[in-house]
Amino acid sequence: MASGGAGSVTRIRVQVTLAAVPMRAYLPRQASTIHQAPTYLTIRNLSGRPDELLSASTPIARQVILTGPPAAGGARPTVAGLPIPAHGSITLSPLSDDVVLVDPTPYESDMTVPLALVFRHAGRVQVDAAVSAPGAP
Repeated sequence: MASGGAGSVTRIRVQVTLAAVPMRAYLPRQASTIHQAPTYLTIRNLSGRPDELLSASTPIARQVILTGPPAAGGARPTVAGLPIPAHGSITLSPLSDDVVLVDPTPYESDMTVPLALVFRHAGRVQVDAAVSAPGAP
């Protein structure tokens, strides 16, 4: 913690655990098909100030989106950020809020997938997500 003339500044710290990207069962690809790979992450805010996951990226996907929980019809709304409460945590999965890799290159032969997570206050956090069996975190 640093103090200055206008008050004090507390560094937001987050911890990311249980990071995984499940393998996909590949089907013959059609030109119009866009594959999506969900992720599993637990993000814990270790500070007394709320934070927010603003974006994510990986070199294996052309785009990474943040989504809210599936709606009644199964559609997942894209969201601008995912809040993490002070001294709290969120668990991302295909059944809740999530980070989704859009049209990733094949990664099944890799042991991990690199992810860069950008938080409003904690900044950039690098994570190596394990490649796991389909449907398992």
